[in-house]
Amino acid sequence: MKKLILISLCVLFVASTAALAESYTVSGKVYYKGTTTTVPSAVVTITMTWDTGSSGGSTTTDNQGNYSTGWTDCGTCGCVGNQMTLRATKGVYAGGDTWTAQSSSETKDIYISTTVQIDPDLMVGTIPAHFANPGMQIDNNLAYAYDETPGTTPIEVTHFNAQLAYDSSKMMCPAVMPAPQFSDGFSFDNSVPGIVTVSADSTGGTSVVLGDIEYPTELFSLIWDVLETDPASKTSVIFDDELSEFTTLSGPNNPVLNRTDYTIGEPDPHSSFLLDSQVEWEDALMDKHVRPMGAEEWNHHMDTINNYMEPGGEAYPPDTEFLPAELWVYEGNPGSSEPLDPCDGGLVMAWGDYNTPDGNYASAWKYDYAGDPDLRNSTITVTVTAPQLGMVGVQINTVCFGITDIAGLKRIWTWHVGNPPKPIQWNTPTTITINTAMTGVNATTPTASSYAGAPLFNLAQSMSFDVDENAAWIFQSVPVPPPGQPTFVGMWNYWHNLLVTRNVAGGANSKWYIKYSQPPVVIDANDTPIITGWDELSDYNSPPIWADDWPCKDDRPITDIHWWGSFIGWTQPYPPPILPKAFHIGIWTNVPDDPLNPDDYSHPDKMVWENYC
Repeated sequence: MKKLILISLCVLFVASTAALAESYTVSGKVYYKGTTTTVPSAVVTITMTWDTGSSGGSTTTDNQGNYSTGWTDCGTCGCVGNQMTLRATKGVYAGGDTWTAQSSSETKDIYISTTVQIDPDLMVGTIPAHFANPGMQIDNNLAYAYDETPGTTPIEVTHFNAQLAYDSSKMMCPAVMPAPQFSDGFSFDNSVPGIVTVSADSTGGTSVVLGDIEYPTELFSLIWDVLETDPASKTSVIFDDELSEFTTLSGPNNPVLNRTDYTIGEPDPHSSFLLDSQVEWEDALMDKHVRPMGAEEWNHHMDTINNYMEPGGEAYPPDTEFLPAELWVYEGNPGSSEPLDPCDGGLVMAWGDYNTPDGNYASAWKYDYAGDPDLRNSTITVTVTAPQLGMVGVQINTVCFGITDIAGLKRIWTWHVGNPPKPIQWNTPTTITINTAMTGVNATTPTASSYAGAPLFNLAQSMSFDVDENAAWIFQSVPVPPPGQPTFVGMWNYWHNLLVTRNVAGGANSKWYIKYSQPPVVIDANDTPIITGWDELSDYNSPPIWADDWPCKDDRPITDIHWWGSFIGWTQPYPPPILPKAFHIGIWTNVPDDPLNPDDYSHPDKMVWENYC
C-alpha cells in the first residue's frame, strides 16, 4: 500500500510541475542605428543568465525586421527576475541590450551599427554636379568605387550595400539605375526623405575588380529632381560610414566614404586660390582665368586711377601708351640665387619689341574668376620681380593691382618702383599683401604709393584682378632678357605666388592649461603665414608612422590633442576633394636615449592609449 501511495505521489508531482511551467517571450524590431531603417534577415540571439548557469536560443528577423524569441518552458526557476541579453547581428553590424526580465512577455527593439574598418584602399563617392535649373536632371549622377592604392592584391567586390543622405529640402531622388557590373539583386529604397539605400550583387556572380582613382568603377546612377535653384546654394550627398558595406573576397569591408558637394543654381567659385607652381599658372592660362588685358579695359583701368585717386597719392607716369602683352609661364630655376632668374614658377608678361620707339609704355593682365565671389575680409598676396632692364632710365617704374566688381567698378593700389625709399626695389622679389577688410594705402604691405576706389564698389561680388605695369623704354642692344628667354624680347615683368585666403581670427583659448606645445614654425607672419617644414608620409596601415617626444610632467588629464599636417602635393588654400579617412593617435611609453651609445636614440616603446578620430 505504501508503494502505491509513493508512486501516486510521484505522478502527482510531475503533473503539478507541468501545470506550473512558465513561458517567456520577447519581441520587437531590429533597426540600423542612426537611420532607424529596419534590418531584414538579422540573426537575433537571446541568453538568460541565472545564479547557476545560462541558456539561449536564436531566430531571424523577417523582411520587415521583426523578431520574436524566448522559451515555452523556463524551468523551475522561471524567467522573471533573471538577466536577459539580446544580441542582433548582420554581417559586421551588431548591437544588443541587457536587462532584468519583469514579466513573461516583453518588447525590446535592437539597434545595430558597426565600427568603421579602416581600409586603406577601398573608397567610394559620387561625381560632383551642377544643377543649373530646377526639375528632373537629364544627366544621371554617377556613384563609384575605386582602389586608392592598387597593388599586387586588387580589391574584388561581389556585393555592396550603400546608404546616402542628402538635403530633401533642395532635391529628391526618384530613381536609381544599376551599373551593368552590379545588376543582379539590385534594389533601392527611397521611402525616407533625404535617404536612399542601394543594394546589389555583381552581375553573374563574377567578382568585379575595382579600378583606380583615374578610372573608378561605376556602382549605380542617381536621378535627381531639383526643387529650387534660387538663391544659389550648395548641398551635399554623404555616404553613411556605418551602413555602407562592400563584400570583397576577403570578407565584409566598410569603405572610406566621401562627401560630395553639389551646386544648385549659379556656381559660386572658390574665393580662395593659389597660383604657385608652373602647372597651376599653365592651367590658369589654358582655362582663360589668366589673360592679357585689352586696350579698352586698360583705358577703364586708368579712368579709375585718374578720377578717384585719394589725395596725396603719387601720380601714374604721364604720356603712357598701352601695348598688348604676351604671357607665358616660366618653370623656375630651383637652384638659382639670381633675382632675375626666379627659383619658383610664375607668369612672365612682356610687351614691346625692337621697333618700339622710346617712351613710357604700359601693359596689363587679368585674373578672371569667371564668377563673382565674395572677397570681403580676405587677404591677397602676390610676389612681383620688377627689373631694371638695362641702362639708367630703362626700367619698370610702376606696378598696379586692382579688383573689379560685377558692375565694372574698381579699387586699385599703385606702387612706384626704384631705389629706396620706393616701396618696391628693382631686381628684388617683393611680396605684396592686400587686406581687403581695409581701404586706402595702409591696406597693403608695403604701403602703396597711391589708392583709387570707385564709389559703390561691391567687394562681395568681385569679378577679376587687374595687374598693370609701366616701363620707361629706351631701345638698347643689350637689355636684360626675361625668365625663360635667352635673348631680348622687350619690356617685361614677373609675377608669382598669387594667393587669396579668407582672414580668420586666431589665438589660443587661454582658459585651458597646455601641457605641451610644439606648434609649426612660422617664418613669415603675414596674414597668410608661411610655415617652414616638409612633407613626410605617415600611414598607420603602411608604416613608417611618425612620432614626436613630449613630456608629461604632472597628473592633470589630457583633454585635447591638436595637431598640424599637410596634404602632399596639394598647394591650394582649401582642402583637396579626397580627405584623410581617419587619424590614428597613439600615446606610447618612451625608451630614452642612451648617452653611452652613440648609435642609440630615443624611440617609442609600448602604446598605452589609442584613438581613431
